[in-house]
Amino acid sequence: MKKGNVFSLELCRAVAIVLVIVIHCTDLLARKYVDLDLYQWDIYQGLRIAGRLSVPLFIFLSGALIIQKASKISLLEFYKKRVPQFIFLLVFYAFLINLLSSYFFDKPFVIIEFLKGLMVGNAGYAYQLWYLYIAIGLYLSSPFIAAMITNLSDSKLLGLNLITVSFTFIPPFLYDVFKMEIFIGSLSFFISSYYVCYFIVGYSIYSRGTLSKISSIQLITVSIAFFALLLCIQNFLKLSGGLSGDGFTWYHSFPIFVMASCVFALLIRIKSPSPSFVTTCISRLSESSFAIYLFHVIPLTLVMNLARNLNISIYIKLPILITFTLTASYLYYLLIGKTRHLNFLIK
Repeated sequence: MKKGNVFSLELCRAVAIVLVIVIHCTDLLARKYVDLDLYQWDIYQGLRIAGRLSVPLFIFLSGALIIQKASKISLLEFYKKRVPQFIFLLVFYAFLINLLSSYFFDKPFVIIEFLKGLMVGNAGYAYQLWYLYIAIGLYLSSPFIAAMITNLSDSKLLGLNLITVSFTFIPPFLYDVFKMEIFIGSLSFFISSYYVCYFIVGYSIYSRGTLSKISSIQLITVSIAFFALLLCIQNFLKLSGGLSGDGFTWYHSFPIFVMASCVFALLIRIKSPSPSFVTTCISRLSESSFAIYLFHVIPLTLVMNLARNLNISIYIKLPILITFTLTASYLYYLLIGKTRHLNFLIK
């Protein structure tokens, strides 16, 4: 893949953060405050499936941009750049969101319990920060992953991807749909984790052109087919009484992996068009994506708490909720960005 097309990366990042907002708004509204009929439930599942592509897209981007860089600088220099900041932001935003949420919901905020939760990966009301734990882990392991895969030939890298995908995504798919158990758990765990798999595949697609020989039409067709397949699986699980939690829409889902890979491969093919209002919006959304991710739960919780009793259609309430959350989070980015000494809170 020819590197240097900054716009395609910005577009991918912008799409990913919008999908984050979509899935969090949809989940909060549909799971807590609205009784869905079957038609609404199908729409809800469709939005959740689309929203689930957000985290894979972010991890693909990380693999595409970090692995090559991690192989070229010293371990200490690499870690000093981001790891301490990630840890600080995890603590800061978890504290801020839990403190405000305790006020919103009139519940006590116990600092000792809060700190104990953070130590075991539980950020409380700051549920979006689970991804920051993943990001820290991937960043810590990046130099070693880079040392292993950057020197592999294209054929061996493809082989590694096939092995990790086979052990990571295929067994849950076969079990959830057909109740078929294959591969012992310890072997599967040793070979791969799905976040590491996304990380490596992102590098493979972007830097090594793993899917470059597949046409855009084929990628679109596969994405639509797996979207329809996953929606059918969710309906099957619901109607058969086997739907539990997220069903088959978590990140170890094989259809989610396939769709995310195809969408990522499509997005990075898009060349920068002539400057326009749309391209400016995409660039600014991409630039502010990290701040929006960190902060968006605050305006989302606030507006949902204020508007939960409004008797308006879900088809009106959801777009309003998404628009308000995204706009308020972007305004937070602009406000903090104007204060030079606070930039470390959003970048």
